[in-house]
Amino acid sequence: MNVIFHTLTGIALGSALTSREKPTSMTKKIVTPILGFTLGIISHGLLDVLPHTYPLKSHVDIIFSLVAFALTLLIVKKETIPLFTCCFLGSIFPDMIDLGPEMANQFFNLKLPTIKAKVFPWHLPQYSGSIYTKPSPISNLAHTLIIILSTITIFTNLTKTIRFKRRAAETDETPF
Repeated sequence: MNVIFHTLTGIALGSALTSREKPTSMTKKIVTPILGFTLGIISHGLLDVLPHTYPLKSHVDIIFSLVAFALTLLIVKKETIPLFTCCFLGSIFPDMIDLGPEMANQFFNLKLPTIKAKVFPWHLPQYSGSIYTKPSPISNLAHTLIIILSTITIFTNLTKTIRFKRRAAETDETPF
């Protein structure tokens, strides 16, 4: 699955795990980001076993993902940046481990060591959902559902996560 879908899911996880209070307790500062990283890895596996194609070329995919993550960090509350970072890293961690060195070699003409064995089972041919070589309606449906569900999660939790608030009108209107 393209990295942008994992990134979007990681951002949605960060949004869902954000609480309305500032993370002052040990749980909020340490345990929740670790949970976010772990859930990011699990979500990665779940997405990778879905039947899918790769609608974006790798270099475009990686650039879009990094831009989406960077923009997220610019708009979320400062105290949630560690959580969003852990969710993002967890959501792409399996690809960084199993596919990262090969991709770095390809894009940057490096000679990093690579291993044929995969650490994460969903990258093995028998478990991977990467079964289509041409566009597929099932793959398109999976990608669309990922975008819709992630977007709903992000917007449902927007008031908990966004750094900037619009000013209330002079009436008793509450911002957001």
